[in-house]
Amino acid sequence: MKGNERPTKAELSSLYSKDGLSISNLAKCYGVAAGVVTRWLKEDGISIRMGVNGRLPPTPPREELVALYENDALSMLELAAHYEISSWSVARWMDEYDIPRRKFSKRSSSFHSKEELYELYVVQRISITELAISADVSKATVGRRLKENGIKRVRRGITPHPREAIVEMYVTNGMSLNGIGDVLGVSPATIGRWMNAYGIPRRGHGEGGGRE
Repeated sequence: MKGNERPTKAELSSLYSKDGLSISNLAKCYGVAAGVVTRWLKEDGISIRMGVNGRLPPTPPREELVALYENDALSMLELAAHYEISSWSVARWMDEYDIPRRKFSKRSSSFHSKEELYELYVVQRISITELAISADVSKATVGRRLKENGIKRVRRGITPHPREAIVEMYVTNGMSLNGIGDVLGVSPATIGRWMNAYGIPRRGHGEGGGRE
């Protein structure tokens, strides 16, 4: 494997589906962010594993999150890659545990150089939201950094996941919009818009699946 080189569909499928390598492991092998590997999988039509046995991984203990975030100084994106889940989920875990965010992350300045910002935002196509979560700063701060470094902001649409996949997760597996968003790496509101577009009816309150 060569760092930063985009693998072929056959190679990616073999490593991920057959050999069982995780998204975080593949990201390390190719020297890219976990989100990039996720995008490759989606582009190649390779089904993304939904945690253990098609479910999200269990919420880790508070002390474990604190140790990784505060002691080891892992960023939100690194925590997401560690648990093989989206940064949205990590952020919610931290909110539920009332773990304060770093005001000035030990790694927050790592993408402030023009070269690093360009690599993350333009080449690896990491969104402004993901950059903000990773560095524990606001989206406005990331936007200012882009402007200061002369990097033009790009409007990127999110390709909806196939209807049958949403139906399987929401109807068959009884997952909530939050849970589906965690698996697919988008916000619950985005899942809601996809469901409306697909004509998938919502469950009534108290019909399982947790919070909508």
